[in-house]
Amino acid sequence: MYLFDIIIIMFLLIFAVVGFKNGFFKQTVKTVGVILIFVFAFYFKDYVADFLSYTLPFIKFKGSIAGLSSLNIILYQLIAFLILLGLFSIVFQILLKISGLIEKALNFTIILGIPSKLLGMVVGLIEGYVILFIILFVINMTSFNNSLISESSLKPKILTSSPVLSNVVKDATNTVTEIYDFVDVYVKDKDSDKFNYNAIDTMLKNKVITPEYVEKLVKKRKIDVKNIDFLIEKYKNKGDE
Repeated sequence: MYLFDIIIIMFLLIFAVVGFKNGFFKQTVKTVGVILIFVFAFYFKDYVADFLSYTLPFIKFKGSIAGLSSLNIILYQLIAFLILLGLFSIVFQILLKISGLIEKALNFTIILGIPSKLLGMVVGLIEGYVILFIILFVINMTSFNNSLISESSLKPKILTSSPVLSNVVKDATNTVTEIYDFVDVYVKDKDSDKFNYNAIDTMLKNKVITPEYVEKLVKKRKIDVKNIDFLIEKYKNKGDE
């Protein structure tokens, strides 16, 4: 078992202990909130990402990924996701305070005692798993060539085989996996134009972005890739079929 896998297991155990302390009702409220925050943040991130990438400058990457301007698209999607996670978390905490749900749940926990704590431990594990999934998703979006993480046997299983969660991020996960392969090729041939073309092609294929979005980036001179017009028309025509 690799070090990163041990960290994953310890992370889940900590949430199980916290769930035991919270009890079933309090922990359930928190867990449902975390799941809803994740789903809403992921599904609304595209709107924020589009705004950010249209208005903010694209980073000119240096070093081993110099010239890979298309990675900015992934970067802004990730930033948008994290912004919405933070905003929805704040809103959720405010709603909890207004409704007094935590206080009511705490009263139920005191009444039920040990059974509530044992069930809370199970629900705590679920919350920990969801938060772990979010962390791994973010890491997967950014951890190019990180041996500590890439050697993990649990990370790919969690990202691709988790009920509901994996389906939500399936297209994004598949896209990043393919882009990793393009990075490996780029390290050898140093053809940034080919990388950017293939990366954008993959994002369009997996419907992570739209041809209209790419077209607007071109008009704003955010990206300059050979034959990009052909790629835009290709996916516009697919959408019309």
